Amino acid sequence: MEAVIYARLGLRELNKRVLEQRIAECFNWSTRGKFHVIATFTDRSCSGTNLDRPGFTEMCDFAIKQRTAIIITDLSQLTTDLRDAALVADVFDELGISVYSVANGLLSPRQLASLDPTIQSDGAPVHSSRLKEKPRRSGIPKSEGAASSHIQPK
Repeated sequence: MEAVIYARLGLRELNKRVLEQRIAECFNWSTRGKFHVIATFTDRSCSGTNLDRPGFTEMCDFAIKQRTAIIITDLSQLTTDLRDAALVADVFDELGISVYSVANGLLSPRQLASLDPTIQSDGAPVHSSRLKEKPRRSGIPKSEGAASSHIQPK
């Protein structure tokens, strides 16, 4: 199965090696899961509370067009915002895009939408201070035919 890797380095993460480690962790996991990684997308110094990230948007466009799976180290790589998590879950589920985490394998739409704390690759729970709710919506294309448009708030 073809897949892409997405990794993000947060605003407060200064060690650039962390990003390389996350990518390597995903590659190692992908070989055990019989995935063929065809692309890697990254964002550096980007908040998980904002979906409007260049690498994230590019990854979504690519995954939708190529119908690939997405591999991440843990759910916080996609988003730390509860509403954005629900949006990501709805869009990926509707388009048949599967998301796999290194820690937990295939993530269900319910796990994605709820930011299930058991999904962290290090086993640590997500602290409630990291989970935000905001009205902002952007970063995920609506469909293959509208790859440059973004989902707006309901």
